[in-house]
Amino acid sequence: MKFSIGTKLFLSFLCVLSFALGVGIYFLVVTEKALQEAVGQTSLFLAEDLIERIDKDIFDKIEQIQLYVQDTPLQEELQSSNQAFEELSDSLDYIQKQDEVWRAFPEQEVSPFMEELITGKISDSLRNEFLVFWEQKYGFPAYGEVFVTNRYGVNIAQTGKTSDYYQADEAWWQKAMENGFFVDNIEYDESAQIWTMPIGVRIDGEQGEFLGVIKAIPLAQELFAQAELTGKRYETTRIWLLTAEGNLIYSTGSFQMFRDLSQEDFFQRSRKGQGFFVSTEGESEKLFAYVQSGGFRDFSGLGWTLLIGHDTSEVFAPIRNLQRTFILVGIVLFLLAATFAVVFSRMISLPLKKLTMAAELISKGNLDVSIEVMSQDEIGKLAEAFGNMTKELRELYASLEQKVQARTEELKSQVIELDKTAKLLVRRDLELSEIREREQSKLKELDVNSRRLVRRDFELMQANEKLREMDHIKSEFVSIAAHQLRTPLTGIKWTLYSLLEEDVGKLNAEQKKFATDSYRSTNRLIELVNDLLDVARLEEGRAGFVMRQQALDPIIAKTVKRFKKAAKEKGISFSLELPSSGLPLISCDDEKIGIVLENVLDNAVKYTPPGGKIKMSVKEEKNHLTIKVQDTGIGVPSEQVSRVFSKFFRGENARLYQTSGTGLGLYLAQNIVEYHGGTISFASKENEGSTITLSLPIPEQKKTSD
Repeated sequence: MKFSIGTKLFLSFLCVLSFALGVGIYFLVVTEKALQEAVGQTSLFLAEDLIERIDKDIFDKIEQIQLYVQDTPLQEELQSSNQAFEELSDSLDYIQKQDEVWRAFPEQEVSPFMEELITGKISDSLRNEFLVFWEQKYGFPAYGEVFVTNRYGVNIAQTGKTSDYYQADEAWWQKAMENGFFVDNIEYDESAQIWTMPIGVRIDGEQGEFLGVIKAIPLAQELFAQAELTGKRYETTRIWLLTAEGNLIYSTGSFQMFRDLSQEDFFQRSRKGQGFFVSTEGESEKLFAYVQSGGFRDFSGLGWTLLIGHDTSEVFAPIRNLQRTFILVGIVLFLLAATFAVVFSRMISLPLKKLTMAAELISKGNLDVSIEVMSQDEIGKLAEAFGNMTKELRELYASLEQKVQARTEELKSQVIELDKTAKLLVRRDLELSEIREREQSKLKELDVNSRRLVRRDFELMQANEKLREMDHIKSEFVSIAAHQLRTPLTGIKWTLYSLLEEDVGKLNAEQKKFATDSYRSTNRLIELVNDLLDVARLEEGRAGFVMRQQALDPIIAKTVKRFKKAAKEKGISFSLELPSSGLPLISCDDEKIGIVLENVLDNAVKYTPPGGKIKMSVKEEKNHLTIKVQDTGIGVPSEQVSRVFSKFFRGENARLYQTSGTGLGLYLAQNIVEYHGGTISFASKENEGSTITLSLPIPEQKKTSD
């Protein structure tokens, strides 16, 4: 099928416009998918962090209970109870009778025997450690009740009345005894009318002998408090936490505890692994991100599934509004472009038809053709060129023979010159061949040398890889060794504390001095272990930074208050300068920045003699927050200044002035500041003082709002 040039131009315009509209629609669709991917990944990261915090909180409670059961008074009480039951002629009969009396007693009343157990010394310790302490710390109770059984399975201490006296026939007691600890799923405590998650931990003596089991019952609401703290990116954001069987155990907003959601599509699609997808929940379509509980360290988790969902109508609202606007504008542009294409194609096709007819006449030998085109554009110039061409053709026919003869003579002359040039090129080609052979010989030598260099690079690469592997092994060893040391050191610390508190009897002056010195040395060892663990976590990328927008005023005030007191006790002048307008918001982990300030101020106070001065100033400079700490202390020798941020480094004069210290403080400070995108610098003169400068970036949002 033949088309005129006007039709082709019209169709070409429409094709180009259609392609442009198609590309625009395609990019809108791709943008929607990219938005879904971005929101899904962000929600997935949030879900991973949240489920890990919940698992870690459960593990911390297990570890807290395990640490508590190493308490000497508790173990002595258990050994005494176990010995008393061993001496009974028929311990099983005694336990059975006591249990029957216990369970038959009215629910709201307490027998004298129960009262004796509830008000005992160990029971008071349980209340202080698990009920009073945590409620005072967080402002709400973290545990419902705690009780301890001996190895015969009977209660010897408890914070409140329990339903049974004998516990050894319970599944949780048997699993805790066999496995070391047992975490039960969420259950409803009828007596307290609250949802709990019981934890049982085996108690062993110093020789590894089985002494009994402790059961603590944390409140489920406290465990899920992390979810309430999660920032809502969208108004429709909601969080669900389900058991492995699909029962709902937590959700933001109102929800029915243990509601069966196992048949819901969004639960079926989130049974394994982690990821995100779009599905319906109720009457709305949502973008879900899901992750499975993987446990934490020795705690293998309970197979829970955590989901975060947002309504797609809210997530995709901006891109869908843009799609509707784009389609409307595309239709208007399409109609305007079609009209323009018709007019433009006619303006081009009519003059071209005249030129085509004239060209056909010229091809038949009619050189007297005249072309009339009124336009002054390229087509008009083309018509004029056609007229000039016919004139030149007429003149060309008149002198064609003469020009042919002259051109023939010229070609003969050129052939002779070309022959000479060809012979010259042959000679040059031979010369080039010889040069090429010489160059190839040189290239072979270069190839041999390059292979040697490649082998050398490969050997260096292998050596670097071995060094990295050895450094990784070293970090793992430090982390494991420090972790293993912390638990026994903590036990030693609390044993010495009990001695100093005279829980086991009066101490004379010399014994108290030895106990005090040991307590302080143990504290220094625990600080060293904690520093080693912090370094290992930083090097392995497990430091757990929690970044959020906040001002440093409370962090600085808390830290300065502590060290200002220490400086005053040592006879050192301490001053603080803050901007009158307050400090800007920055993105930081307040706990980690607190560690940095503590290490810097601790060094300033520790190495400044009595009568010296410490000055701390905080300023906002352009796009950074600058914190400077100056002191008039002993300083650092000039040849050692470049090493102050090295791991385990302490100046020679510092070791003579202050024997204690790990040499890890400034190393940790540098790593934390650089993680925040900032810088830290150190300047010092020996016997004159030192200056440490921190620079933390202020986010773009802050600068724009200013």
